[in-house]
Amino acid sequence: MPPSSGTRWRFACASALSFASYKETVRNPPVAEPDFLCREDMFEGRSHRNIGGHVTWFYIHKEPNPDTFSYLEAKRLGALGIPDTSEQVGVPVFTDPAQVLVRDMVVGAILGETPVWNILKPSSTGNDPTTVWLMGAWYHFLNCGIRLAAGGFTDGDLNVASGNPMPGYGRTYAKLRHLSWEEAAAAYRGGRVFATTGPLLLFTVNGEDPGSVVPLSVPGKVSVGIEALAQQGIERVEIVRNGRVIATVAGGNGASLRETLDVEVGDTAWLAARCYGKKGPHFGSFAHTSPVYVEVGRRPMRPAEEDITFMLDWIAGYRKFLAKPEKLTAWHGSPSMFPEILEHLAKAEAAYLSLRENPRRFGSAK
Repeated sequence: MPPSSGTRWRFACASALSFASYKETVRNPPVAEPDFLCREDMFEGRSHRNIGGHVTWFYIHKEPNPDTFSYLEAKRLGALGIPDTSEQVGVPVFTDPAQVLVRDMVVGAILGETPVWNILKPSSTGNDPTTVWLMGAWYHFLNCGIRLAAGGFTDGDLNVASGNPMPGYGRTYAKLRHLSWEEAAAAYRGGRVFATTGPLLLFTVNGEDPGSVVPLSVPGKVSVGIEALAQQGIERVEIVRNGRVIATVAGGNGASLRETLDVEVGDTAWLAARCYGKKGPHFGSFAHTSPVYVEVGRRPMRPAEEDITFMLDWIAGYRKFLAKPEKLTAWHGSPSMFPEILEHLAKAEAAYLSLRENPRRFGSAK
């Protein structure tokens, strides 16, 4: 799909760039571009195995420490640690040792070191139980005033013979000013990304891209622009505000769609778009943009009690999981790591509880 008139952006599929892992680069010095590590579970340890969940490392030059929280390692290394949900199936049970879940996400998001969360898998249709839960959880994070972009993941690269090697299938696309690793990392940190299993989806609010904060002095209308392309055709594009669909644009009979509409914003909110494409033989059919944050009169984003409760229940489940070390295996890491985990769970819990009296502003979030 061509970009809008006058723009000079490039789109890069980050998964497509992930042809060299850290270990591959060490073993094979001639391998170019050692700045992207696709798979984290080649490293032993808690943060990169079952207990905390898989982590995709982006823009990394040295091997992370497996015995600490992934978001702390990302900060120490100047890299991006992106929680990966490729092995989650259905609705998670955080007390179940058999489930590979991103348990640490509840900590990394609120403490500010996790800018992207992978919410789409290759099988995501937008209606399957796994995606429905992941989207709902992501919406809760956003409603808590946490600036968090949406990504997609396949657990497979374009350069290997896998079951889903086609481009566009379970990917994160970043909007770049120029093609470089530095710019790709900046796009991830800035939230200029969208997740897809096939359709391409662009989204703006008052001309601003996802990741931006749009200020309004008083409540009013904003102009929302959408452009979508799906090879097999588009069923509909939905506009989402604070987790609820507020407008739907039918796809018609064509493979592309371009629309501008006005959306009422009465208070600080986030807006995003999601696209449902028609099913085809080669590609998936769902895409979701990252949010644009609209801040009205410098007011904070006030979470509902259900948003805070969701996070507190997640933390409580994590604690119960750690309370029965006899049910865990070496795969989960040593119980000697548990005090550090509990310490950070306590910090995260306090941060979520504080939102009741001191909600966050999107404009001041990092």
